[in-house]
Amino acid sequence: MEVILKQDVDSLGQKGEVIRVAPGYARNFLIPRDLAVAATAGNMRNLRDFIASAEKKRVAEREDAQKLADKIAALTIKIEARAGEKNRLFGSVTGQDIADFVNAALDLSLDKKKINTAGGIKTLGKHAIRITVYPGVVVEQEIEVTPLAGTPTEAELAAAAAETPETASITEVTLEAEAPQAESRDEAKDLTETEADADITDETTEADKS
Repeated sequence: MEVILKQDVDSLGQKGEVIRVAPGYARNFLIPRDLAVAATAGNMRNLRDFIASAEKKRVAEREDAQKLADKIAALTIKIEARAGEKNRLFGSVTGQDIADFVNAALDLSLDKKKINTAGGIKTLGKHAIRITVYPGVVVEQEIEVTPLAGTPTEAELAAAAAETPETASITEVTLEAEAPQAESRDEAKDLTETEADADITDETTEADKS
């Protein structure tokens, strides 16, 4: 007996297929469970109409998906993240992070499950991703992960680490060199003040004698 599957059935076929099965299996299992209908002339006409309608819908959906894919491909995706040594991120950039960026930029509702990051993004820099917009419509996109605003880059951290010991040494040497000079200046100042006081005393004494 020939039947038209109304749903996908394991080991038998997919929705819309015409298959031949045992009459008892069709009447006692497939048809009562609304998995299939008998392949009568009327049902075959309905099937043809259904196939034509489904194909028209599929073509329209694919065209819309391609337009959306073109918009995503033209989008510059830059995501900020905190990073440490060797540009490694504290965590990773996930499909959800990318979906949030794309959805905010294009006012979409892209599902994170449609984004393939090839095992995850765990470093700063540029990375290739794949976004499946629709079956057969895939965007090969590149994103760039940049340091979170206000945080130093690895190069800046390395430069700071390299300069710190040298700077500290120079500061110590400078302080040591300045210390004796400061003491000498203080001693000279005290001596000058003492001499000035002596001069004043002498002048006062001579004035008193007169």
